[in-house]
Amino acid sequence: MVDPQKVEDAGELRVAFLGPAYAANRFFVSIGTSGVRIAFTEQWSEDAPPEFRCAAIVPLIDAIQLKNLLVQMLDPVEAQIAKMEGAKGKADG
Repeated sequence: MVDPQKVEDAGELRVAFLGPAYAANRFFVSIGTSGVRIAFTEQWSEDAPPEFRCAAIVPLIDAIQLKNLLVQMLDPVEAQIAKMEGAKGKADG
């Protein structure tokens, strides 16, 4: 797997944006012998069934790298959200 944070060739990174990006608010992960399958779905309400959007099978080592990249990128975002929620709670309290 190529670390997207370290891509030096802009054309290589551009490939990631050539296809469609589907809206998804649910995901399902299963681990098998060929790797990790991640399926994305969208569900508009609790009464509506989820609608399939896309899925990918990722080799185990790449799935671990994806997990590490998501943690690295989302930890600061999560901290910022918690800080904003804490400030909102103090203002409401």
